[in-house]
Amino acid sequence: MLHLLGSHYYFRRTIPHALRPLLGRTEIFLSLQTNSKRVARERAAGLYARTGQFFSKAKVMYEDASPEELRKLIALYQDIMRDTDRMIKSEDERVKAERTYEQARFYFDKMQSLKQLQEFIKISNDGIDRLMAGFKKLHATATKD
Repeated sequence: MLHLLGSHYYFRRTIPHALRPLLGRTEIFLSLQTNSKRVARERAAGLYARTGQFFSKAKVMYEDASPEELRKLIALYQDIMRDTDRMIKSEDERVKAERTYEQARFYFDKMQSLKQLQEFIKISNDGIDRLMAGFKKLHATATKD
């Protein structure tokens, strides 16, 4: 069901013998477009469930289906494949958006820390300036006396 080829995972499922002539293939083999095993498992599980439902429905229909019903069945199969691609793309977009949000949050927090540091440095410099002015006064007073 789940195969790692190179750095990406793929979904693989054998098509039941009775449906092979209808679909013109012996298996479904699709890229899950991820190198994350966790993400691949989630995507493969959803795809496995959807293809299982399709196979169950197709077996019942295929035995005494009219040409029109077979066309509908093939269209359903194609819809499943298209929906799978759309689902994977939208999942990828969601993950990218989450990463972008996390990066923005990280930089925002860094900016807040820098602002606090700048404020601390400003207050410290003001204090040092007052201290230096006090030392100068003290020095001037000490040299007069």
